Amino acid sequence: MALDIAAAPFAPSFAGMPLEQVLPALDVVPPAAAAGTYRVWLAANPASPQRFAAWFNLGVLLAQDGARAEAMEAYRQALALKPDLYQASVNLGLALEAEGQAEAALSVWQGAPQRGPRCSTSAAGCWKARSVMPRPSRRCMPAC
Repeated sequence: MALDIAAAPFAPSFAGMPLEQVLPALDVVPPAAAAGTYRVWLAANPASPQRFAAWFNLGVLLAQDGARAEAMEAYRQALALKPDLYQASVNLGLALEAEGQAEAALSVWQGAPQRGPRCSTSAAGCWKARSVMPRPSRRCMPAC
């Protein structure tokens, strides 16, 4: 199923609204409602520099719901907007691996940027340590 964010009916109410004003409400709604809100926000804010975070967060919610194909597309959208978003590379790789595409997952991880100076591992190493990855958040994690 393709992501049809343009069909969001209440998109005008989110036009120009910064994502950080939307995030607090998403912590208290069911995941499906949060995913719908991200879709609406994305449709209403086509030029926002925060779109990468909304795509990433939508991907997390879709992955948690088992919609891996849609989650992978959301992670790819996030990476298209912010290629150094390490977390999106990790999550995309994990989704690919779960779909039985181990080589594609390794390729994503190997092509991912190194984590920041405080961190000691690259994205390519995450396939070894995926069992210790933190539980995904509905919010974009700060870059390490």
